[in-house]
Formats: sequence, C-alpha cells, structure tokens
Amino acid sequence: MKILQISLQNINSLRGATQINFEEPPLQGAGLFAITGDTGSGKTTLLDALTLALYGQVARGTEAEQLLSYGTGDSFCEVLFEANGKRYKSSWAAWRANRSATGNLQPVKRELSVWEPEAQAYRILAEKIREVDAALPEVTGLNFEQFCRSVMLAQGEFAAFLNAKPSNRSDLLELITGTQIYSDLSKAAFERSKQEKQQLENLKEQASQVQLLSTEAFQALQEKLGNASAERSAIAGKLKRLQEHSIWLQHLNRLALQISSLQGKLEEQEAAFLAFAPSQEQLDLHRQAAPLHPLITKYQEQYQQQQNLRERIKGYRAAMPGLQEGAQKADSQLRAAGQAFSSAKAKLQEEAPKIKEASVLDVTINALGKQIHLQKAKQEKGEAALAQLEQQAAALNASIHNNRQLADAARQWLDAHPQFAALPTLLPKLKSQRENLRDRYRGRQDAQKALDKLNQQIKTTAAQLETATAKHQQLKRQQAEVRSALEAFFPGISWEQSQQILQRQEQAKHQLEKEVLQYHKIMELAAEYKESVQELHHIEDVLASLHAQDDALSLQIQNQLEVLDELDQHYRYKETIYLDQQKVANYEKDRANLAEGAPCPLCFSTDHPFRQSQPAAFFVDRAKKEWEDAAQRLQAARDDMQQLYQEHRDIGREIQAILGGKEQGQEGSFQQANRQLGKLEEQLKALWAPDLQGDWLAPAYIGSRLQQAQAKLAQTQGNEQKVQRLSMQLAEADKQYIETSHQLEHLRRQLAQYEEELPTVKQKMADTVQYYQELAGEIAAALAQLGFSFSEQTFKNTFDALKKYEAAWAEKELQARETELKLKGQEGDLKALQQQLLAAQSLRSEQAAQLSQDQQELETLTAKRHSLIGTKDADRYQELLEAGLEQAETEREAARESLRKAEQELSAASSALKVAVQDLEGAQKQYQQTAQSLKTAAEQTGFKGPEEALEALLPPDELQELERTEKQLQQERYNTQEALGNARLELELEQKKALTQESLQQIQQQAEDLMQAQKELDVERGALLQQIKTQEAARETAAAYLRQIELQQQACRRWARLNDIIGSADGQKFRKFAQSLTLQRLAQLANHHLQDLHGRYLVQLQDEDNLELEIIDTYQADNRRSVKTLSGGESFLVSLALALGLSDLAGRRSQIQSLFIDEGFGTLDESTLDTAISTLENLQSKGKAIGIISHVGALKERIGVQIQVQKLGNGFSRIEGMN
Repeated sequence: MKILQISLQNINSLRGATQINFEEPPLQGAGLFAITGDTGSGKTTLLDALTLALYGQVARGTEAEQLLSYGTGDSFCEVLFEANGKRYKSSWAAWRANRSATGNLQPVKRELSVWEPEAQAYRILAEKIREVDAALPEVTGLNFEQFCRSVMLAQGEFAAFLNAKPSNRSDLLELITGTQIYSDLSKAAFERSKQEKQQLENLKEQASQVQLLSTEAFQALQEKLGNASAERSAIAGKLKRLQEHSIWLQHLNRLALQISSLQGKLEEQEAAFLAFAPSQEQLDLHRQAAPLHPLITKYQEQYQQQQNLRERIKGYRAAMPGLQEGAQKADSQLRAAGQAFSSAKAKLQEEAPKIKEASVLDVTINALGKQIHLQKAKQEKGEAALAQLEQQAAALNASIHNNRQLADAARQWLDAHPQFAALPTLLPKLKSQRENLRDRYRGRQDAQKALDKLNQQIKTTAAQLETATAKHQQLKRQQAEVRSALEAFFPGISWEQSQQILQRQEQAKHQLEKEVLQYHKIMELAAEYKESVQELHHIEDVLASLHAQDDALSLQIQNQLEVLDELDQHYRYKETIYLDQQKVANYEKDRANLAEGAPCPLCFSTDHPFRQSQPAAFFVDRAKKEWEDAAQRLQAARDDMQQLYQEHRDIGREIQAILGGKEQGQEGSFQQANRQLGKLEEQLKALWAPDLQGDWLAPAYIGSRLQQAQAKLAQTQGNEQKVQRLSMQLAEADKQYIETSHQLEHLRRQLAQYEEELPTVKQKMADTVQYYQELAGEIAAALAQLGFSFSEQTFKNTFDALKKYEAAWAEKELQARETELKLKGQEGDLKALQQQLLAAQSLRSEQAAQLSQDQQELETLTAKRHSLIGTKDADRYQELLEAGLEQAETEREAARESLRKAEQELSAASSALKVAVQDLEGAQKQYQQTAQSLKTAAEQTGFKGPEEALEALLPPDELQELERTEKQLQQERYNTQEALGNARLELELEQKKALTQESLQQIQQQAEDLMQAQKELDVERGALLQQIKTQEAARETAAAYLRQIELQQQACRRWARLNDIIGSADGQKFRKFAQSLTLQRLAQLANHHLQDLHGRYLVQLQDEDNLELEIIDTYQADNRRSVKTLSGGESFLVSLALALGLSDLAGRRSQIQSLFIDEGFGTLDESTLDTAISTLENLQSKGKAIGIISHVGALKERIGVQIQVQKLGNGFSRIEGMN
C-alpha cells in the first residue's frame, strides 16, 4: 500500500484547504521527508486526517464533532492511495446544519472509489459507512489496528520496551502488538473452570435437598384422591336436581307476584281514563269543528286583507303633499346651481394668465434655491474637513513626541544589557543540555534502583528456591499416599485396569437409572389408568343427564305448539279488523284529490269546504298497532319454538358426540375413553419385565421394585464418587508436582541470570554518574558567560529567568526598531497634512463669494412672483379653480336629476292610490260571500254560528298534547291487559309440571348442606392434588438433577483440562506463551532489517518468562549481551528494526510502502540523530518512503524535503510550503 495524496479542510488546527501530493516534487521520489513545526501546531493532525479518510476514526479516539475546526461549518479529508496495482480514493466529510458554525452536527458521509483507466474517472465502490468499513480492509488488506501498527512505526514504544522493567514488559508488548486476547482467554479459561466446579457442587447440594415420599405413602395419597373425587361427583348430581327444583319454585313465585302487580296497574289505568274524560270531550268538539277550519281561516284572511288595503290607501293620501313640495324644491335648486356654474367659469378665465407666469418663475426660483443649498452643504463640509485636518495634525504631533520617547527608552535598555544578545542562540543548546541532564539524572537514579533491586531479587530468589524445594518433596509424598489409596480400593489391579472397571460401573449405573425411570413411568401410567376409569364413569353420568334434558325439551315443544295455535288465531282476528278499518279510511284519500270548481264524484257539488281538512285516523292507527303487536307476539313465540328446536338438536348432537355415529363411522367420547383404557393397559403390560409376578397394577409391588433399583443405583453412585474423588486428588497432585518442578527449574535459571547481570549493572551505574558530572560541567561554563552560577537546586529557576531575559531582549529590540520606522512615516504624514490645510482655506473663500451673489438674485425673483398670485402654489391654485368649475357643473346635473325623480315619484303615488281603491272594493265583495258560506256550514255541522265553531277549535300545541295523552292511555291499558293474560297462561303451564312437593326453604337448606360437604371435599381434594403434584415434581427434579450432575461432571473435566493448558487467574500463562511466540517472530523479522540497516547486530529472545531480549554482536564472535548495554544510536537501530518488523507482521497481507514516525527524536544527541537519519534513508532502497513528524530543530538541517506546519495564532495553523 502506498499513499499518493492527502487532502484536508478544517480539521482541528489546520483551518482552510490543504493538500499534500506525494506524486509531485519535492515529495516525489523522496525516501525520507520531515513534517516539522512547533508543539501543538497540528503535525499529528495530518496522520489523523489520513486514518479518518480511510477508516473514519483516529488513533487518539477523538469524536467527529471535536475534529471540526473551531468556528467552521464543515470539514473534509481525502486520501489517494495505491494497493495491488490499482488507484483508490477514500474520503470522509462532516458538516453542521446549513454549513453554519452554530448548527447541529449532521451524519458523517464516507466514500470509497477506484480509478477506471478506460473511463478516466473514479467509480464508486461504497458510499455507506458500513459498506466502506467492509470494503476498505479487503482493498488494503489491513484493518484499522493493523494499519496503525504497520504504517505508523512504533519505534518509540519499542525503545521504551527495551528499557522497561521485567514487570512492565508484558504490558508494553501487549499494547504494541495487540495481544490482549490471549490474556483474556487465559483468564476466561480459569474463571470458567472455577465456575463449572462451583456449578457441580451447587447441583449436588440442590439434589440432596429434594424430599421424596415412599411408594406406599404416594399410593395412599392417590387412593384418597380417587375416593374424594367419586364422592364429590355424587354430591354434584344431587345439587343439580335441587337447583332445578329451586329454579322452578322461584319462577312460580315470580309469576304470582307479576299477576298481582299487573292487576293493580290495570285498575290505575282505568282511573286515569276517568280523569281524562273532560279533555276527551274537548278533543271530540275539536274533531267536530275541524272540517270548518279552512273556511274560517279564509274568512279571517279576507278580513285582514281589507284592513291592509285601507292602511295602504291612507298612507298614499298622506304622502301626496310631501311629494308635491319635493318637486317644487328640486326646481329651485336647479336654477341656483346654474348661476353658480356661470360664476366659476368667469373666475377661471380671469386668473389663467397670472398662474402661467407664476409657474415659469417657480421653476427658476427652485433651481436657484437648490444651487444655493448645494453651495451651503459644500461650505459646511469644507469647514468640517478643515477642522478634522487641524485635529489630525495636532494628534500626529503628539504621537511623534510619544514614539520618540519610547524609542529612546528601548535603546537605553538594550545598551545597558548587551550580554543577553546571545540568548536566542544559546538558550536552545541550554534547553537540550538541560533535558539531557534530567535524563541522565533519572538514569543515575534508575541505575541505583536497578542495582538495589537486583540484589534484593537475588536474595528473594534464593529464599523462594529453598521453599520450592521443600514443597516439591512434600508433593511427591502426597502422590504416593493417593496412589496407595487407589490401589487399596482396587487391590491387585493396575491403574489402567481400574479405569476399565470404572467404565463398566458407569454403564451399569446408566442401566439402573433407566430402570428407575421405567418404574416411575409405570406409576404414572397406573395413575392415568385410574383417571381414565373415572372419566368413563363421568361420561356415563353426562349421558344420563342429556337423556333427561332431551325428554324435558320434548314436553316443552308440545306445550309451545299449543301456544302457537292460540297466538295464530289471535293474529288473524286482528288482521281482519285492520283491513276493515283501512277500507273505511280509503274514502278519505279521495278528498285530497278534489279540485276547486270541479264536481265531487259522490255528491256532484262544486263547492268543497272541507277539502283541505283531514279527519284524525285514530281507529285505523289503533287497529294497525294491535295487528302489529299480535304479529310480534306470534313471531316471538315462533322464535321461542325455534330456540327449543335448536336446544333439542344441540342435545342430540352432544349425545351423538358421546355415543358416536354408526352410519357415519364416527367415534364418540365414550368409545374413545374405552379405547384409551385399552391403550394404557397395553403400555403397562409392555413396560413390565417377563419375570415379574403378581398384580401388575398393585402400587406396593411397583414401589418395592422401585426401591430395590434405587438402592442399587445409590450404591453404584457412591462407589463412583469415591473413585472420582481419589482420581481428582491424584490428578491435582500430579499437576502440582509438575508445576513445582517447572518452578524449581525456573528459579534456578533466574538466580543464575541475576548473578550474571550484577557486574553489568554495577558498571552501568558508574558510567551514568560520570556522564552526569561531565554534562553538569558544560552547563556551568555556559551559565558563567551570562553571569549566572550552576546549581542542581536552582537550575530550573535560572533557566526560566534566562527565558524571560531572552523575551525581554527580543521585545525591546523589536520595540525600538518598529518605533523608529513608525516615526519616519509619521513625519511624512505631518507634511502632507499641512499642505491639505492651505488648500482647504483657499476653497472656503471662493465658496463664500459665489453664495452671496446667488442669494441676491433669489430675493428679486421671489418679490416678482408674490406680486402675481401671492404665496399661492400655481399648479394647486389652477387645480382648485378647475375643481370649483367641475363641482358647480356636477351640482347642476344632480339638481336636474333630483327634479326628474321627484316628478316620477309623484306620478307613481297617484297611480298606486287608484289601484288600491279598486282592490278594496273587490275585497269587500269576497268577504261578504265568505261570511255567508261560513254561517251556513256552521249551522249544518251542529254549531249555532261561526263564533261557536271557532271557540271549539283547540290550539295546535294543546291539540297535540291531548292526542298524545289519549293514545298513551289506550296503549298502556292494552299492554297491561295483554301482559296479564300471558302471565296467567304461563303460570298455568308451569303448575302442570309439578316437579316437587317440597317447599323452597327445604330445598335451599338441602342444597346448602350438600354445598358445604362439597366444599369440604374440594379442600381435601386440593390438598391431596397438591401433595401428589409436589411429589411428582420432586421425582422429576431428582431425576433431572442426576442427569444435570452427569453432564456437569463431563463439562468440569473438559474445562479442567483446558485450564491446565492455558488457564491462570492473572492471565499470565497463555499471555506470556503467546507473547514469547510473537516476540520470537518479531525478532526474526527485525534481524532481516538489521542486516540491511547495519549488518553487525542481531536480536534474540533470551528469557520467555520475562520477555528479555539479548543482542548478538557478529563483529565479536557472536558475543551475547543485554540490550541495556547498547548506546543511544545502537538502541535506536534495534528499536527501529523491531518497529519495521511489527509493520511487516501487521501488514503481512499488504506490501507497505508509506511509513510514518511520530516524534521520538527529541532525546537523541547529534551523532545518534545522524545515525538514525542515515538508517532511515537506507530504507529507500526497499521502495519505502518514511515521514518523520517532529518539532526537533536539528531535523530541519539534516532532512532536505520538509512539510512545514506554521502556527497562525488563535489556535490555528497552516502548511506554509514544501521544500
């Protein structure tokens, strides 16, 4: 994999668009390049953009929201790379809503594309986050962790690993290589083995707590339950019969009460009819007068029409004088409007020439006024500019004076402190020496600690060796004791033969468990057989009950048929009455078809006074209601009949479901129960062994055989547990013996190693002290040149003071230089201001003279204009005159129109008065005719006159209320009579049944006694059922525990074997094994790189337990020595080779051609730094390009190709350029 180009925008401190192209000079072909800049400038941000564009995440674990540059609304990064001969483009983008810096963060967008040479364009491979995450490792051959380890070299981490303490090496190697999983697996195996053992103990403890009854006791419980169930069934049958008798007696009582209530209700309704008699008379009189209602209405309407006509004629005559006066007034207004129009026209003709001349003068005056206004504005602006120039000149003079004082003070301070001029070049060297001194001080302390620790380790290891030897001998004796116990259990048999016997005992145990389960199954089937017998008896009881219900329904159907005949006759009678009443009502329908003036088909009269008045159809409605009620009762009886038929059919189907259908070949529940009994008998017989004798359903016999099998099983399990316990003790003793042997060997080798390291550590202590003293002398000499002394305690304060003096010197020098430059500029600005002042004063004089001349001319023109029309506006004045003329003309036309309307209204009122008089004469004639007809019709109807007939008519609301009350009383009386008849009929039918002679109280007392007995039996049966279910559950639980314990023992053995191989509580066993293999492979890969880089050294794993590496010096006859004896440059070569080896190991599926090293050069001296750079440049021969990210200033001089990151202030940076 090779990085070709990195593009980014608004990522962390790198604000704005940035692009680094490795395919263009100077980066093209550069084997080594540097990314330089101050600390915090954003150098590592380039690596963040690289991993972000590829994998959507950064090694530092920063969230996407924190990656956006502050104050920006979007960010973007893109990487072009080459893999497997193809070019790819991977991008990442994030933005806020509306691209605003304050908007909410939107979902991240990612995309992966491949270059298509034929199309000369990129083709999208994936554009969803999950798709990109899946596709990118396939393209590059690396996941995120592998990419970070293979492309970003861990040279600094391996340098720390080489110098780490033995207790920290494993953690560092795990962090570098990502081998945490092996430690997790080791811990998981240990914990799982521990959990499985605990689970086995828990199962055994739970199994021992299960309580089981004997077989005899369990059978006794079942017998008691059967007896209680049979007794309860008998009580239930008796209760059912008593319940039927009780319901029948209660129904008779309810019917008697209902009849009594209905009789009382009927008497109340008769009394209500008597109370309604006066209202009934009013209602009858209204119905007698109802045919006269249309003629009376016509009589009243004609009378009202005459009154309306008289009022209209009166109004017309009163309005005539006013209409005549209005016409005269309109004529006078027309003559006045004509005179006003003539005056306005003459005025306009007189003033028109003056207005025209004044308009011309207004144009000239306005133009001259605008010119004067502009001159005044220019004059005011010139005065303001002149004042501003004078203020600027004064301020500039004051600033020149102040700056001259500042420049003189800065120069005086610089002259007083000349020794600080060398600080900018001297301080970086002092800083480097200070850091080296600190490192050497810590190195001296670490060396002393290492020496003390090594002495302590030698002492501790010797004591541990002595303790381990005593424990090893004790374990050997323990092994012998356990073997003796096993040989005593199997006398005269070897250990291998005892295992074969154990296997046969295991098989015998399984056979006994099957036999125990078989006996339990037999007991369950025996209980099920008894339940089936009881079920068969229950079916027989149900069948008898159904036959009884069928007989009762047959009797009810016969009774219902008789009721239907009676209701059908009643229905036909009511139907006949309704049809007769309907024929009578049909004559009334012809009345609505009569036309005024046409002859009646019955009496041939052409006068139809009752044509619009319909008499009440009370009797027809009543007959119809009684007929409909009879139909409803008949239908209800038919529905009841259908319900009885349906119940009869349902009972027949239930009986058929029990007995089955012979013709259809259906099997009923009775046959099913018999067949189930036969099936259970066959299952029970099949389970019995051929040698068993006696009653095959006897619980005692089954229980005895079950106890025998359980006793054999318990004995076999006890022997197995004893042997297993001894076997586990022997295995544990063997395991501890082997571990102790390994521990003894390890302690011996460790003690020898410590004694071998002791001279080397002492020599390193002496060298470290010498290096520290030499460097302290160099620092003291440098400080003496500046007038300071060296002390370990005050060196930090001295260095901080020198940094302040350096800053002060730079500040004073910059202040003096900038102030002097500023003074030169200000003096030139002052001369220019003085010239501008002179020009402004001359322009002010010229503007004042021109303004005075224009003002005099304006006054002359204004006086002439006033002599014409005064101060009036010419255009407005002419508009007013023209508007007055137009208004006068409009008023004249309005007066003419008013006169015309007044004359029209006067003429219309005269015509309307004549028509109204004629209408009144015709209305009086019609009224007289109608009055005569009404009088004749009233006498024929039975009234003395129209007034009496009119008095008999009721108001609509009162009429409606009386008719409603009449109908309600009739309907209520009819309903009550009908309900009373039905109740008496039903009581007669129920009394014929004669179900019992006992009273209701006697039946209820018997039922209560039986229910109490049934309740006591239910309590007893519930307790027995609960005891049986508890025992059955306990038996199932015991069997399940036996199966679970066997399975758990197998699981324990599996996990114990795995724990013996890799398990440990701290995860060290498998972790160190896996890390030693990883470190051996890393050493092999690193040796290949060391041969290319230097050719002298090789690395090799020395101690697998402590992950210790040693160096093989091929120039000194393959001499082996500790990596701690390497110099700074040699240590860098080894750590770099290990980092390159890790890159090869992590990227084994991809050829890595682009590498980066982030920092790691700050602690190297000049010679070591040269060695490191030369080493890295040699990697170019392998086609690799390496980028060094560092803030070390010396790299700028040693590496030709650089990417410089420059701070801008406010926390932002930019890439200045590449050279």
